[in-house]
Amino acid sequence: MADPQASTQLLRDRLTGLLADWAAELSLVLKELEEKRERVAELEGTQQGRSEELELFKKRLDGQDQLIDTLKAEAEEASKLRKEVRAKDLEFERVSSELGSKKELIRALRRDAEGADRLKADGKVKDRSIDELKSELEKAERRIEEQAKEMSSLREAAGKVHD
Repeated sequence: MADPQASTQLLRDRLTGLLADWAAELSLVLKELEEKRERVAELEGTQQGRSEELELFKKRLDGQDQLIDTLKAEAEEASKLRKEVRAKDLEFERVSSELGSKKELIRALRRDAEGADRLKADGKVKDRSIDELKSELEKAERRIEEQAKEMSSLREAAGKVHD
């Protein structure tokens, strides 16, 4: 067998080499572990930022949902108001049309009333003419009567003169 001291030395040298290799690998693993921890911390920070950003987006989304609901309600109300306005417009057109018809009727009635007033005035003038003619007729009839009496008197007087 070989020298035990040489083999212990060899074993020590081998173990020292293995220990050095192991220490180097462990150092690399520890360095990689530290890098991974830093990356995890960085990712956690990013995730925290993203979580906050996500929460902000959720709040904005909730606000927009509320705005959409409000706008839908306002759109429904606007639609109802438009229907009311259309109904009022139709009612206004109907009333305007009736008013126009009534104005035309009033104009026609005024024309008729003016015509009736003219006819009344013409009737009064004619009534006065008739009254005047009646009066003249009565005067003429009285004169005829008077002249007939006078003629009768003259005939009697002429008859007495001839007799």
